[in-house]
Amino acid sequence: MKTKLLFTIFSTVLYGCSDGEQLSQPRKSNPALEFHQAKSEEIPGWTKTQFRGSPIWINPTIEMDASEIASAKLERTPHYEKRKKEEERIRAELEKTDPDVSMGSGLSEYSIYLRFTKSGSKAFRDVTAKCIGNQLAIMHQGEVLIAPTVYEPIASGVAQISSSIMSKAELEALLKEINAE
Repeated sequence: MKTKLLFTIFSTVLYGCSDGEQLSQPRKSNPALEFHQAKSEEIPGWTKTQFRGSPIWINPTIEMDASEIASAKLERTPHYEKRKKEEERIRAELEKTDPDVSMGSGLSEYSIYLRFTKSGSKAFRDVTAKCIGNQLAIMHQGEVLIAPTVYEPIASGVAQISSSIMSKAELEALLKEINAE
């Protein structure tokens, strides 16, 4: 699956969600998603790649993969319509003051919701703790899908991936790979 890279004024978001019951047994190895530490400055031994037109260095160590995901589902992003109207209002205001300004959309109508296994919850908490103040690259087939900055460890065992650079069809295809056994 080829990811389209579009400039957006808002960044991709990775949220911790409410606690949920996790499965205790991980599935077999699944490289559909790989989670890596990432930084915006050069780190010796890390791989340089591009993400949204800027260089990013990826730790070659895979912190976890999709085998640690108990379930994944695609849902409409909460409050999407309200956020979309607010973005349109801001865009109209900007165009009044400077018609040459272009504002990209950072909204994602759909999100993938991940529920981790028991061991995956611990692994995700640990990797997000390592990444505080830096980025967590979530990769698919060697490409960085999203690389949000982590502000706190996510210990709930549940995460939401919202990406304005992927269409619903691309998210559905990725979801199928994540859920493959």
